Amino acid sequence: MIFDIRWTEEAELTFDSIYTSIENRWSTATANKFKGRVLSLLDNISGHPFLFPETVIPNIRKAVITKQSSLFYEIHDDHIALVFFWDNRQDPLFY
Repeated sequence: MIFDIRWTEEAELTFDSIYTSIENRWSTATANKFKGRVLSLLDNISGHPFLFPETVIPNIRKAVITKQSSLFYEIHDDHIALVFFWDNRQDPLFY
């Protein structure tokens, strides 16, 4: 079964923030490469939602995009909700 991917407002904001940060720090080409990795990851998650490990918060899973960034998502009966993107260089969310 292929799940629909739904972006929360927080996911949109945090993705845009990371994308803009990469673009400002490196280049548009590097930011677009990041975007391509995210889209590829979303294809994988859509077909295999249990591919990535669950966090300490039940039903929230973490997918590492690059060593600097991760995606947190939630599995529902008929869709995947992207909760937010995270810059791994920030203070940790979970211990």
